[in-house]
Amino acid sequence: VAVWVYQMKGLAFLGVPALTSAAGAGFYWGTPIFTCTIIIGLALDYDVFLFARVVELRRSGFDNALAVRGAICLTGPIITSAGLVMAIALGGLMLCDVPSSNQIGFVMAFGVLV
Repeated sequence: VAVWVYQMKGLAFLGVPALTSAAGAGFYWGTPIFTCTIIIGLALDYDVFLFARVVELRRSGFDNALAVRGAICLTGPIITSAGLVMAIALGGLMLCDVPSSNQIGFVMAFGVLV
């Protein structure tokens, strides 16, 4: 998606400078390196939070299916709220004038939301 937005200028029709790259410029090579490691770390953090609740419910006597359902019901709103706050905060990087920061902010916000 990021290559489509920045390299192929897929959202240039919107006229938003943060969602386009300059003429002759494209997708910054460092963006995947920086963003993949951070997004995987965030996903693992949310995963540990969810499975800690699963383990807690399993120790309380629930079977696997009920423990997973219960953990999702109990932690789902918290994880969703944390993801939305993180996406908004990372989307703030798109307000910067530095093109590489715009790209990193877009990829991070999109990655957290997906």
